[in-house]
Amino acid sequence: MIEIEPVALDDELKRRLASIGTFDIVIFVSPNAVEHGMTLLKAVGARLPAGVIVAAVGRASARALASLGVVGVLFPAQRSNSEELLECDELTRVKGKRVVIFRAQDGRELLADTLRARGADVEYAGVYRRVASRVDALCVLSRWLDADCRVLVLTSGAAARVLLDRTPETLRQRLFGSPLAVFGERLRDTCREAGWRGPIGVCNAAGDDGLVDAMASLIRSHC
Repeated sequence: MIEIEPVALDDELKRRLASIGTFDIVIFVSPNAVEHGMTLLKAVGARLPAGVIVAAVGRASARALASLGVVGVLFPAQRSNSEELLECDELTRVKGKRVVIFRAQDGRELLADTLRARGADVEYAGVYRRVASRVDALCVLSRWLDADCRVLVLTSGAAARVLLDRTPETLRQRLFGSPLAVFGERLRDTCREAGWRGPIGVCNAAGDDGLVDAMASLIRSHC
């Protein structure tokens, strides 16, 4: 439902990336933020400075950074979300610190708002954008709904919004009664508020293993 595209390296983004050495804390919100952020840093001749605190919202992002040689990354050990990351000691004492958050051009404001409330100076580096997939969603959904055993997986609020917006009324009732696996209670609540009636399995554990467990539980119970 969602495709990831790189952004143009405009003057403002170029300036922010080139000044990476002035930040005390660098946060990556997703593997996409790692991939596109590190690529753009290289494009402007910049690199993460020694001694900077590098943080990631989840284990997958930390692994992506490790694959690029960035070690000692701060990330939540249990749930992969902003709320858990904000509980880390290094992010509770940020008064007077400069923080840059690598993310999509849009996204949640929780990290920035909370860190600013704690006294940090926070800037964004929007290094990719999310766009609706060019795939024929109606065709894909129709074929998926005809399967004998099916579990839908939604990994982000953006994907959920696209799905909810693009599902025609002719399929909505069937779709909203299907088993659904999501990352976190917040996304589950979003789907419930939109009218999802089917069982929803929530993945709270970091990484893909938790998602697989949530899907397996739904299959055992409802397929």
